Amino acid sequence: MKRKQEVTPTVSKADSSLTTKQEEILQALVTGMNQTEAAHFVGVSREYVCRLCQKDHFLKEVDKRVQKMKSLLAPRALANVAKLAEGAKSERVRLDANLGILDRSGHGKDEKNVISFKQDELSVFIDLS
Repeated sequence: MKRKQEVTPTVSKADSSLTTKQEEILQALVTGMNQTEAAHFVGVSREYVCRLCQKDHFLKEVDKRVQKMKSLLAPRALANVAKLAEGAKSERVRLDANLGILDRSGHGKDEKNVISFKQDELSVFIDLS
């Protein structure tokens, strides 16, 4: 079966106990293919991929690779959000980007500050998002 697309390895398989086919399936899944696409790409049955995806050692390896990919992509994503927070034309986009940065840095809205009381004054925050 001829391969139609290249899959770029996300992480080396240094301490992986997977076969070559399993490694190819893993790479295909981690880079965004679904089980049917991965099976077709590697040249195995969809049922084989489905059974493989039920095995703990394979799922742990998938999770490990996904976490590694997230850590590699996070700095670029943060830079993109920061760029939007500063330079987006839409005020709503700038607001959402800044709120996202604040929220993820631990400075988001605090649940205990939803309702606040001052002398002769009641403030209520209603989140409409």
